[in-house]
Order: sequence, then structure tokens, then C-alpha cells
Amino acid sequence: MRVAWAGESRIPISSNISSRMKETVSRLSATLESNLDFPTNTNRSDITPWTIAQATLANYGISNTLDAKQITSFVRSTTETTCGCWREIPGNLGKPRNIFVSGWVLLAFAKIGEHGTRAEFRFLIDEQHQEGWWSVFPVAHESPYASSYGTAWALLGLNGQFTRGFVDVSDARRVSAAIQKGSAWLLAQREQGSRWKDYPLLRNGKASESISGLVLHALHQTIPKQLQQVDREWLDNLPTVSISAGDIEHPYFYFMTKDGYADDSFVQTRLPWLLVGTADAYRNGSLVQRAKALTWLEKALDQRSVVTADTAPDDWLRAELLYAIRYVLERSQ
Repeated sequence: MRVAWAGESRIPISSNISSRMKETVSRLSATLESNLDFPTNTNRSDITPWTIAQATLANYGISNTLDAKQITSFVRSTTETTCGCWREIPGNLGKPRNIFVSGWVLLAFAKIGEHGTRAEFRFLIDEQHQEGWWSVFPVAHESPYASSYGTAWALLGLNGQFTRGFVDVSDARRVSAAIQKGSAWLLAQREQGSRWKDYPLLRNGKASESISGLVLHALHQTIPKQLQQVDREWLDNLPTVSISAGDIEHPYFYFMTKDGYADDSFVQTRLPWLLVGTADAYRNGSLVQRAKALTWLEKALDQRSVVTADTAPDDWLRAELLYAIRYVLERSQ
């Protein structure tokens, strides 16, 4: 009845769960304040452009310490001198230049009103492969390491800047073309049940629920009108077992990049991007699909691992979960 009354555009999360989630948001936000407390945090080894971008996106609009100028100054101070890009750990030549960090940073910049630079746009445009994909690191044209995760984050970063009008007119056409080509490539890689493999061109690539939710979210930002069937398949294939806040996927691929051999051993957390993808897909579902999705969302949110997630040890996990909870709540109002 709640679903029918609310219509397609609003997810009618119950008032009790919504209230508990707002309390959870407040606690999670407080745990990330120190990441944004410049300049005292700049001596911490875990403060990097990536973690700052995560905390910024998660905490924007509720943080008391978020200072756009200081964030921008810190992140730009760690830019690689040879490109408008970043490594996972600034100055660590053992870590290659990182494509998805650029996506996180550009999207965070867009959120706080900061224009990306021509060099930052050109890095992503130049590293996009002819078919439309990006890897997680810069790789040669013939490389098979096309990454759904890297492509999704490159799209989110470029699109976040483009839709806010932050791309200079001289680069706008190339950025727009890159977004369309990347979106088309991702859409073409869809597996059964609206899932995506981490590395679609590899025989041993594996379908990932976390990456699939992220990809669906990226496509909703870039080509939302093309996703009705995709969304309905997604809603028909929501997990049937409980996914806790700490459930992770941990792929491992070791391959040659333009900066030497490197490994993609990045941990993917499942629940946040399942929440985001489901919130995006919700409005395209049938009445029955939306009712099932609401049931799934409420059960996923109202579990102990989420309510107590502020005690989780990893900043990045708390940041991604905070982003996801806020995303669902915004669509319930």
C-alpha cells in the first residue's frame, strides 16, 4: 500500500527505519570529520586524494569541517607532475597512475563547486580506449584489462563535471563523446540479471554485485532513458540472502600497465552499491517489483551491521556506506 500510494518517484521507507538511518548518518558523518580537518590531518598516511574524495562525497552538506578550498588545495598538491592525475598513494612510484581516483576526485570537485582542469579531463580522455572502456590503470591499447569499475568511475567524474557546466567549451565535445562511448560500452557488457563482470574481456572475469551496482548508478547518471529493461532485470535479481555492511568482494589481477606491472587487489564492498543501484532502478520497476525492492531495502538498512557501522575500522567503508544511505534517504523524501 505504501508503494502504490507513493508512486514511482519516491521510495516510501518507513518512518521508523528512516529515523534510525538519520541517526546512523549522523554517527557515520562524525567518524569522517577528522579526514576533512585540514591542515592537521595532512601528516596522516591514510589521507590521500582518494580517501578525501570519498569523505567529501559522503559528508557534503552535513560536515562541519568540509572546506572546499582546503580540500582542493590538498588534492591538487598531490597531482602527478606529468599529468592531471593521481596515484593511489601520492609520490609512491610503486603504485601506477590511477584512473578511478581521477573519477572520484572529479566527482567530489563537482559536488563542492570546483572546476576540473583541462589536464585532468585530458588524462581521462587520452586513457579511454577506442571501444569506450578504461582500465583501473593506464594500459596499452591491446590490453585486455578493460575494467567495469574503472570505466564507471571515469564516467562519473567526467559526467559530474560536464553536467555542472564545468568543462571548458574547447573540451566539451570530447568529454561528451567520451561519456557516450563509455556508457555504450558498459551497457553492451551487461550479463544476465543486469550484472557486470569486473573485467568483461577476460575469461576469468567474475560478476560482481558491488561493481554492478556502481555501473548501474553510473549509467543512470549518463543514459537514464535507456535503462528500463536493465532496471527491471536488476529488481528481479536482488540478493536473496542478507548482505551485511562488511561483506566484501576481493578480486586480484596482476598485469602490465604503462607504469610497469601492478595489481588490482582493491576491495569492493557489496552493500553500499547494491543500495545505490536499487534506489536508481526503483522507479522503472512494476508495482510488484517496487514492493519487493522496498522490502529488500528496508531489511538491508535495518540490520545491526548497518546501524552500528560507525564502529567499523575502515574509513573508506564507512564513507561509501554513508553515501549509499544518504542516497536512499534522499529518494524517500
